[in-house]
Amino acid sequence: MGSVVENGVTTAAGFKAVILVPSAANAGDQIWVEWMEPFMWEALQIVAVDVPADIFYNGLYGGLAWIWHELAYEVEEMARQAEIDQAHEEHVPNVAPQEGDEEPEFEGDDGNTGIINDEDDTGGL
Repeated sequence: MGSVVENGVTTAAGFKAVILVPSAANAGDQIWVEWMEPFMWEALQIVAVDVPADIFYNGLYGGLAWIWHELAYEVEEMARQAEIDQAHEEHVPNVAPQEGDEEPEFEGDDGNTGIINDEDDTGGL
């Protein structure tokens, strides 16, 4: 079994290294333990956790916002086309009768006509 402390630094397996006695002999360990390890753990967290989470969140939010925005244009265009199609279906063109067509039935004039005067808007002769 090896030593648990070397040059004033704990080296037990499975435990965090701790500088017990700062000295010139363990200056490299001081830099590693106090500066490099925390920096590397922070960098690992950013790369392994924060970046994928940001990519997922922003991709999901941005993607859904883009789809919603594009769907709004599609729905608007579909509504306009449906309105045009409905107008075309309901439209019956007035055409002049062609030769050989039946003559339309004429509803005779009953002699009553409406007039507009100063007292009211309807009247008769």
